[in-house]
Amino acid sequence: MQACGRLGKDAEVKTLDSGKKVINFSIAVDQGFGDNKKTLWVNCQKWGENTNVSQFLLKGKQVAVAGEPTLRTYDGNDGKVTTLQLTCNVITLVGNNSDTAPAPATSRSLPAQETVLPDTDGSLPF
Repeated sequence: MQACGRLGKDAEVKTLDSGKKVINFSIAVDQGFGDNKKTLWVNCQKWGENTNVSQFLLKGKQVAVAGEPTLRTYDGNDGKVTTLQLTCNVITLVGNNSDTAPAPATSRSLPAQETVLPDTDGSLPF
């Protein structure tokens, strides 16, 4: 299953007693248009030792996810509640930094990337 939506809150990283790590977050996926527009909440989890992506999974950011869906049913205040769970294989940040609400006071930015060009004879192709 694939979905694209905005994070409802900052992602949380948990370390289990076994030492395994999991990133938990939820995304709001809009369905329909106009008066028929509805929001589907998808609870996502990403298992693995590399949890670095969690620092970029902030409230309001848009992400695309792909993975294995399951339904979870539990007893809630209003009876049985069923939620959509997605165990993510892929998390892709989409959009740009200016498409969301202002960054929190402890701003987190992407690390600078250095571009290395091949050494040539000094002549430029243009």
